Amino acid sequence: MSDHMTVLVTGGAGYIGSHMVLALLDAGHQPVVLDDFSTGHEQLVPNGVPVFRGNVADAGWWRRFATAMKLMRWHILPRHCGA
Repeated sequence: MSDHMTVLVTGGAGYIGSHMVLALLDAGHQPVVLDDFSTGHEQLVPNGVPVFRGNVADAGWWRRFATAMKLMRWHILPRHCGA
């Protein structure tokens, strides 16, 4: 089994979240960014990292996201990477 993980980083276009994305890439993982861009900036997300605009509080968005991604294995970080 591979140690490669696909990890959803909420707030990944913010200062803290973007550093989490870089750390995940450096460790060989595939981050996926979810941000509503209320304070985040798309230019903080490295090229090639999937970015989804949305809000974690929107249940309908989550259903659409899950359908689009069809990921078999998720590793949920215990905290949102925002303020």
